[in-house]
Amino acid sequence: MKNDGTVWAWGNNAYAQLGTGISGEAVATPAPIVVLSNIVAIAAGRRHAMALAEDGSVWAWGANGSGQLGFGDFETPRAPGRVSSLADVTAIAAGWFHSLAVTQDGVLWSWGNNGNGRLGTDAASDQSLPAQVSTISNVVSFAGGQRHSLALAADGSVWSWGGNAYGQLGVESLTPESVLTPVHTLYSGVDFHLFYDTDGDGAANIWDDDDDGDGFLDESDNCPCVSNPGQEDADGDGTGDFCDGCPGDFFKIQPGLSGCGNPNPMVAAGGGFSLALKTDGSVWSWGGNGSGQLGLGLGENDNVFTPTKVDALPSTAAIAAGNGHALALAPDGSVWSWGSNNAGQLGLGTSGTFSTENRPQKINAISNVAAIAGGGNHSLALARDGSLWSWGYNYYGQLGLG
Repeated sequence: MKNDGTVWAWGNNAYAQLGTGISGEAVATPAPIVVLSNIVAIAAGRRHAMALAEDGSVWAWGANGSGQLGFGDFETPRAPGRVSSLADVTAIAAGWFHSLAVTQDGVLWSWGNNGNGRLGTDAASDQSLPAQVSTISNVVSFAGGQRHSLALAADGSVWSWGGNAYGQLGVESLTPESVLTPVHTLYSGVDFHLFYDTDGDGAANIWDDDDDGDGFLDESDNCPCVSNPGQEDADGDGTGDFCDGCPGDFFKIQPGLSGCGNPNPMVAAGGGFSLALKTDGSVWSWGGNGSGQLGLGLGENDNVFTPTKVDALPSTAAIAAGNGHALALAPDGSVWSWGSNNAGQLGLGTSGTFSTENRPQKINAISNVAAIAGGGNHSLALARDGSLWSWGYNYYGQLGLG
């Protein structure tokens, strides 16, 4: 997605996941999806993709065999179309074969494949229309994995549901759970959302759930803070009123950081493991560890059933998970990677069938990074100068190198 609101796609197109509406050969060069415009966020699953427009509408395309496009049917493949039953959406996420969205009121919605109960609803089968995940409210971050889902609530609690064969739900039992289970508390504080710059003007976009319930978007080049924890104003008037304990002088918001210089808490779901980022900059991992993807220095297949701190990382601003590898972005723009490296997805200049790293390693080839993403067996990084970097598995041209 470019800062002009256009979406570009490349790679495997066997299920029309590149947005053409017609399945075909893989494409190694990025090309625009012409029917999409004014897009502010994108998400990619195993064989489908979604886009969020600035008007709060959600668009989906690609494979639909599990109803993951949300159109009310199971026809596949499909061209980009609007998910008509959703409105006022603020964020989206895609699992392998299911989809998730949060609306402006903090309600989480899910649809698609429901194997192992990964939708978190009362449904007993796959669902082709979005349904509310009623157990949790005030969702501020969420993620879809291969067979499980994660959500972070405004009170700092992390919830998990779905497949649990590797302990990726963060609970002692290894059985699947369709009922949402509280896992861990990341933080406690006021309800707010901080998003990356969406229009290229260098301003962060703030959404505050204030006491009156009328959350809004505010664009300010300065640091929004709260001098009174109950005030939650953040009106960009320079009076310092969004986070308790902010410094007296305002400063430019760095990628992945809140107004007070603290990371925005978030969750990420990998193939069979989970990650969480706390407001103190620490990263926590749990679940399957077959390739060292937990970053804890443990032996392969030493699965972990409760969230455990990844001590070998510096303070972290953002996290991302692939199928069997993980990425972390530090506030200084450096990127760290660990886990499976069979296709070079760690960016360390090495690869091999049995190549793994069980502790985070700094990627020296890139710097000044603003955002990261993990694919199945490849990785992406967006630099602060707007350039896009890719590495790892490239059989379908998913690195976009032509």
